[in-house]
Amino acid sequence: MRVCLPAQIAVELPGLGELVLQPVVLDEDAAWLANLHRSCEVARLECGSAEAVLFVEGGFAHHLVNAILGCEPVIAAGPLSRIERGLVHGALAALSARLGFLPAVRVCAGEQPALDSGALVLDVSICLREVLGRAWLCAPVAFLAEILSAQAPRSDALVVALELGRTGLPVSELAEASEGDVVVFDGVPALPEHDPWPVQIRRGDAVATASLRPDGVLVVAGGDVADQELGTVTNADGRSKRRSGQTDRLAANASAEVAAELGILHGAALAALLRDQPYDFGRGHPILMRRNGTAWAEGELFAVDNALAVRIRRKLAG
Repeated sequence: MRVCLPAQIAVELPGLGELVLQPVVLDEDAAWLANLHRSCEVARLECGSAEAVLFVEGGFAHHLVNAILGCEPVIAAGPLSRIERGLVHGALAALSARLGFLPAVRVCAGEQPALDSGALVLDVSICLREVLGRAWLCAPVAFLAEILSAQAPRSDALVVALELGRTGLPVSELAEASEGDVVVFDGVPALPEHDPWPVQIRRGDAVATASLRPDGVLVVAGGDVADQELGTVTNADGRSKRRSGQTDRLAANASAEVAAELGILHGAALAALLRDQPYDFGRGHPILMRRNGTAWAEGELFAVDNALAVRIRRKLAG
């Protein structure tokens, strides 16, 4: 979930303006959330047969109601009335729709489900009309997996890349590279044909390690990913261009980061991994190389001196 979640989500709500969310996955047990009942408004969420609980800071819930009704804020306020609580639930439903979660996710009234001590807890910072607040989502893995399985989120949400490795290269070498040239990822071992491939599930700086078996089954492995050394571009005739060193690493304007991407994961793939289940992905995909996050070239797997390499078949950018 840390890999899947973006650092910030901005959503435009009709009549209210931009709502900014900053979610963080907590390591704490969910049991402490029971202490928030008196200071928060609570909503029950359903997705399929799974349920989750959302706690919204009382002061921010009042701010939300006042924004909807066009009222001035008050210094002190008691619990929300039944009608005011309905407005908050309506705003949550509108937010769910803007995020693309409807009709998979439903905001429900009534008694909340018991808190699952093993559930994941998302601490969400909220900002609406320059007023800050917080919310906490207590969701079992089954609830989050149901959302992913429904493939409800908009296309740019909850999508991660499956990478084989990264390297840094001088911008001049990348500009001169052409079809048939080979990009060498120094420090990244060549991929064996009959053994599992170590891969990275990545979104931005968040990374989880995994293993892609010869039969195409992807299994989350866990662990840290070490930084890779800078690489080289090798001409089609076999002559290697200049190998970048420490000076190039420090000169950000002279080097660029290149990632070898095997594909993207979303929906059912992420749901399976979240449930700690293997997912059939396959190892025959063409390799997309991204330069500083932008698609740069497509190619095929290669090996140079026992290091991972990609032979360029088509350049997508200069």
